[in-house]
Amino acid sequence: MDIKEIYHLITWGGIFHLRGDCMNYDILLNLIDTHNEASIIATKRFQPKEVVFICDKDNDTDIQLEGLRKYYSRNFPNIIFVTKVIEKLDIESIKAIVEKYKNNKVLINLTRGQRLNSLILLHLAKQYNFPCVYLDIENKKLTSFNEDVINIVDEEFEDLNIKDMIESIGGSIIVDSMESNSNDIIEKLIDLISNNLDTWERLKHRLYDPKVFIHNEADPTVMGLDMSLLTEEEINIYNSILKLLKNQNQIDYIIEHEQYVNIKFLNNYIKTFIFKSGSWLETYTRKVIERIQQVNDVKSGMLFLWDDEQSRVKNELDVVAIKDTVLICISCKDSGKYDEVALNELNVYAHQLGGEEVIKILVATKMPLKKPVLERAKEMGISVVIFDGNRDSFEEKLRKIVLR
Repeated sequence: MDIKEIYHLITWGGIFHLRGDCMNYDILLNLIDTHNEASIIATKRFQPKEVVFICDKDNDTDIQLEGLRKYYSRNFPNIIFVTKVIEKLDIESIKAIVEKYKNNKVLINLTRGQRLNSLILLHLAKQYNFPCVYLDIENKKLTSFNEDVINIVDEEFEDLNIKDMIESIGGSIIVDSMESNSNDIIEKLIDLISNNLDTWERLKHRLYDPKVFIHNEADPTVMGLDMSLLTEEEINIYNSILKLLKNQNQIDYIIEHEQYVNIKFLNNYIKTFIFKSGSWLETYTRKVIERIQQVNDVKSGMLFLWDDEQSRVKNELDVVAIKDTVLICISCKDSGKYDEVALNELNVYAHQLGGEEVIKILVATKMPLKKPVLERAKEMGISVVIFDGNRDSFEEKLRKIVLR
């Protein structure tokens, strides 16, 4: 490269960076994709007057466009949302669209879409002298193209959260347990279980024995505990847990006679947390993921709705996180009783929300009862992480998977 070329690169790079920050673009032109997070981030970054999505007709186009249209209406009410649906994406049809905007200030986003179509747009951008951008969100780089110049600058893109991601593809979150599980007593219970996993394995089956814990159907806040059926070890442990919960203002209890306890729950969530299988592992896993600095947003116990062609489908994931617009979907099993059905469920839900780039993890406290499950998980791209009581090892394994 000679001096003239270097000067051209430096001066054009500076002009483009100024335009990216200050110039008001009429149009941000995008190719629609299964997931359009980069287009949303580009919209936030450049604030065009109008955003245009180009796509061809397929079975999922209508649902996808409707979800995206609703998202833009809620989050960018001052930006005009336009779709260009054509029979087939080829150079002539794409050129016909670009031609209509030749007298506007157009910025072309090359971040998503099939590679051939992105190359077609890049070729047309050069023909019409339109600047282009590519957002490398993971590495925080903004690449601009104009004429024969490529300019790469560092860029701190605005993060999307999980709600943004799901709503942009036509879904919606119904429930997540984030607000409920952030108090001190939950932390104490998680520490007790995770630091004493062998003891927990011996005791947990008692929680689901209706002869030991007697639920009151008329009043869900009331429960009986018959200690006459417990071992001495179990009695000592349950007595210590009762005292802990009472000291933390989670329950009141009365010992009617030596071996029967009447319990009154003062916090409905704590009862659900204790008696819902795997809830401690779900919350512990969420807290591990939450501590990873590069993770932008985390939710646990997430129930979400998904549009298909016939109806609204309700799905659930134990832990969902986001890192640089890549979703992390985690299923938690406090046992070894998981099989191909559990893997398929995780695989389907994760693909719905995160597409091909999603990170899929199944966390369990034991190896699967069926050996082929691990091989099947590998085939599906699902990482299986076993928590055997070693917290440091467990947390490091999750960290490596998330940051890979």
